[in-house]
Amino acid sequence: MAELAVKLENINKVKNLGKQKTPSEEIEESFMKHHSRVMGAHEFARRQKIVNAEKFKDDPEMLERANESIADWLRGRV
Repeated sequence: MAELAVKLENINKVKNLGKQKTPSEEIEESFMKHHSRVMGAHEFARRQKIVNAEKFKDDPEMLERANESIADWLRGRV
């Protein structure tokens, strides 16, 4: 099923390649890209904090620094 979904998506991309988007479609596409970047960054940060918690479970100072690093990276992304 996944393979067919990818093929269908590729066919639709080719079909719509020459089609000009409406302003509403461009706005929606722009938002979706932005939202994906922002939410993806937050989701990655959450997963990385879990990794840090395990990795530095016996070292609170390094855990704090590792999580500060994530927060700093996240501020630069969003």
